[in-house]
Amino acid sequence: MSERLELLESRPAEIEGVRFGVANIWERDFLDASGEQRSGLTAQLMFEDGHDEFVGEGSSVRLGKSTWSVAEVRSGPPSAALVLLRVA
Repeated sequence: MSERLELLESRPAEIEGVRFGVANIWERDFLDASGEQRSGLTAQLMFEDGHDEFVGEGSSVRLGKSTWSVAEVRSGPPSAALVLLRVA
């Protein structure tokens, strides 16, 4: 089974030395892992180095040496969160 992480909105996170926060969960356009534009619930990843990425269900993101797939973006209440699965 793939490693699964649930990251809560407005809480700092660190994966493989990459520090970031999850914020601004709302509906907008985003790119999935194949590069197709989709519309849906997204999360903004705010990285310590100053860059941001917007991800939604089906997106992938590189964190450290691993690639993670966005399995779910959930708005609250009770808690807004981003769920990631390690794919490589």
